[in-house]
Amino acid sequence: MELFEFSPCIFEKNSLILKKNIYFCSTFLAFGYRRGNSAGGASTMIVNVYIMNKNGVCLCKRTYSEITRYQTDSDGLLLTGFMSALMSFTEQIGEAKLEVIRTDKYVFVCNTSDPIAVIIIATGEREETIKEVAAAILKRFKSIYEHELEEWDGNIEKFQAFSKEIDEIINSRLKKQKMKELILDNNADAKRIAELIISEIDQQLQKIIAKSI
Repeated sequence: MELFEFSPCIFEKNSLILKKNIYFCSTFLAFGYRRGNSAGGASTMIVNVYIMNKNGVCLCKRTYSEITRYQTDSDGLLLTGFMSALMSFTEQIGEAKLEVIRTDKYVFVCNTSDPIAVIIIATGEREETIKEVAAAILKRFKSIYEHELEEWDGNIEKFQAFSKEIDEIINSRLKKQKMKELILDNNADAKRIAELIISEIDQQLQKIIAKSI
């Protein structure tokens, strides 16, 4: 056995002890940290995600909520204008750019890096979280489909499986945001915060165990 090699079974057994210790530590950490802070801003909800190429073709789309349920006439006009502008904007994709437009209800984030653009429509005030999600989606899409993008034959079906990747990225980022909001919330239950932290740690441990088998 090599120096840094370990048995998944032993690791899994020891991880139970590790998680118990982390639970108590995270409870005290959550309680102590939130005492001096207060939460601010509304939670973010991703409405739509679009991945487009420089010709304005939508390679992949993920819809989480119907935008018409929230829009007023002015929002509808702004959305139409924004999407029309994006169609022109994507034709000029070159250097990496990040565009952000905010309305009363929505925030539109467009992250571009030749040859694609990731557009996210969301609600809430956590603009930085949306930017992080857009950047993560862009990076992973280019990593997975680098060859397909270079020799694209016009078929978008090959990109549809990426919807699961979008779900994973969004769930991961928003979960971290939720944990942060709970920690900063003076009314939050420290036990609930600790449980979320333990849940995240457990998922990471399971991934490590799965890779080692």
